[in-house]
Amino acid sequence: MSSRASRRHLAIATALAVTAALGAAPAAQAAPPPTNLEKAADTRTPVTIASETTESSTVTANPDGTFTLTASSSPQRVRQGNSWVPVDTTLVKKANGDLAPRATVTRLTLGGRGGTDLVRLTDGANALAFTWPTKLPKPTISGSTATYPGVLPDVDLKVTANPTGYSSILVVKNAQAAANPALQELDLGVTGTQVRIADTANGGAEATDVKTGRTVFRTDTSLMWDSTPAASASSPLEKPAADRVGAHVAKIKVGVRAGKQHLSLDRSLLTAKTTKYPVFVDPVWSGNPSQLNWARISSNGWNVYNSTSTSGSYSARIGLDDWPGGAGEKARTYYSMNTSGLHGAVVTAARLYVVERWAASCSSTTAAVYGAGPVAGWNDAGLNWGKQPTVSALSTANGGRIDCGKSTERTSPASLNFDVTSWIQRAANGKWNLANMMVQAQNENDKLSWKQLGFGGGATLSVTYNFRPKLLNGTGTPKISPRWPTRARSTPRRRRRRCPPVPPSSAPTANRWRTSASSTRSTRRPGPRGRCSPRASAATASTAATGPRRPWRTASTAGRPPRRTPPASGPDRATDCGRPTRASSSTRARHHSR
Repeated sequence: MSSRASRRHLAIATALAVTAALGAAPAAQAAPPPTNLEKAADTRTPVTIASETTESSTVTANPDGTFTLTASSSPQRVRQGNSWVPVDTTLVKKANGDLAPRATVTRLTLGGRGGTDLVRLTDGANALAFTWPTKLPKPTISGSTATYPGVLPDVDLKVTANPTGYSSILVVKNAQAAANPALQELDLGVTGTQVRIADTANGGAEATDVKTGRTVFRTDTSLMWDSTPAASASSPLEKPAADRVGAHVAKIKVGVRAGKQHLSLDRSLLTAKTTKYPVFVDPVWSGNPSQLNWARISSNGWNVYNSTSTSGSYSARIGLDDWPGGAGEKARTYYSMNTSGLHGAVVTAARLYVVERWAASCSSTTAAVYGAGPVAGWNDAGLNWGKQPTVSALSTANGGRIDCGKSTERTSPASLNFDVTSWIQRAANGKWNLANMMVQAQNENDKLSWKQLGFGGGATLSVTYNFRPKLLNGTGTPKISPRWPTRARSTPRRRRRRCPPVPPSSAPTANRWRTSASSTRSTRRPGPRGRCSPRASAATASTAATGPRRPWRTASTAGRPPRRTPPASGPDRATDCGRPTRASSSTRARHHSR
């Protein structure tokens, strides 16, 4: 091969390589991941927004473009590693023989090796531990409860795990056991790590962080009761047990001093001739997690704050308990729900659901919900019967017992359903971080309106909402440009400029347009470089006879025959005003074939 041919081949190869490099399409950018709303619309099912999930609340994106906040008055899930798991208080045995629940907010360990260690609560660097005065028997396990039999003669100890702590119920089986001096004044050993333990004004105790003063663990008013059925308990639904309070009730005073937790039991209830055994003694300790607050306040001071215990004396309540053992107590329940994510939202629906665990009446009675003002504190000093916030009425709900006296007896509805849309909209408009509400019996002087509500407050708030478009400086211009369909025209369409009409001109050179119009009109049409030139449009006799024809643009010059120039594919393809648009070869071929 000659050197000239070699150079030619090399040049061709180089040109091809350069052309390929220049003509190579850039790598396609990865499409942005679909939003939660887009996923919901595509799958037609709500999608949980992971970044908005907490121990007590979730936010979902709905297929119709709205959002739903679901918030509870007690923890529903626990963070384990990088994922959330449902609260599970089922006790399991650890490798060292101790017991622990599967998933709770506050770490709980129960003694299972037969020593004196009873309970240990842990929250980060803070801890609180209790010991029994003597060596404990090995417990039996049933779900969330560990039973230590015979901790005293004819006395069993039942310790039940809950999401934030535990309840410990002493079951006193007979009068001989109740007369034991060791039971009437009972001391448990208590030690703390980075906490300061002290009594509270309502007869309870609390452990606060030594550096911040934050309440880490607490016990509120503790109760004891016997097995005499309450006068209102005409069915097995409310027979006294560890989770249901009987007719004879007394308060337990809890004190902490010199490394001991001292329980002062009511001697008269233990030994009275009217007492029916077993007697249940129920001191409770719980953690203070970042949950939504709730409180039950009572006219007799039997207040409960943020408890997640499932024993009968710690559930939410409303109404007048003028039944035997109730001593004329009136109760109300307060809730505080986190609304920080609703600032500026448009609320389409908001419902507060409260579990109706038991009702005194076999007919329907009315409960009412109120919007409540700020609360000074979710403790005995900040919220009690004599210190309550201002309230405004919102809505009511009815509930009671059905099938009374039958084995199918139950409350109906299972949850009271309150409309709180107006209050939550006020919270959104006012950018409140918390929305407080109070539930009470509509008639607090009627003992048939007495209701026991759910454990852990038993409330769930459901809010459906959306947001208005964000506007730039209030001008109405969207702050974020809307997304348009990605399908694009292969050739952009240019808009033709319009010129004002002028009288017909007799200029020697004109661009003429023939249409199917039946009248002649003259306009000015933009010419080269934006100048306007006369244009006439008329309908000829042949057009009138044969019907409308495709318009043709003709250019005539004085002294020369007109030259027919076919237009582009349509009249709006003439992009240069007054300047003929050059048609493609295929277009010209079609017109010439006519």
